[in-house]
Amino acid sequence: MSSVQILSNLNYPKVITEGLRNSLNTHIAVAFLKYSGVEVIQDALIDSLEKGAEFEIIVGLDFKTTDSKSIRFLLDLNKTYKKLRFYCYGDKENNKTDIVFHPKIYMFDNGKEKTSIIGSTNLTKGGGWRIILKSIPFLQKRNPYITRS
Repeated sequence: MSSVQILSNLNYPKVITEGLRNSLNTHIAVAFLKYSGVEVIQDALIDSLEKGAEFEIIVGLDFKTTDSKSIRFLLDLNKTYKKLRFYCYGDKENNKTDIVFHPKIYMFDNGKEKTSIIGSTNLTKGGGWRIILKSIPFLQKRNPYITRS
């Protein structure tokens, strides 16, 4: 069974941190990452990693919006938690292409259900919590009759 709801900046931080705390496997792809956004999820992220969860994040460097403090934080965290994977998608000047990396996707899998949040919210306090943005989470319960081998 699946469900859909609309998120706004009023409930976004709570949904993201709860998703992180409960997830066994998290994937995030955002165009912009700022330390102000990292601070909001920091405790939930560390709790999740402490429990052995996997965490993967891909951030964009286009428009020079992602800040170095957030990148350094994740690189330092990766020294302690090997299940954290962190990637940057370079800006178009360095890539010699006009393609811009601009997703806002959050995916959480807690073993029983998967939640995907797709919308307009980056992992920044300004882009996720100070202006009105909308995102749509999709919840899919794991089918007990389908197994992976």
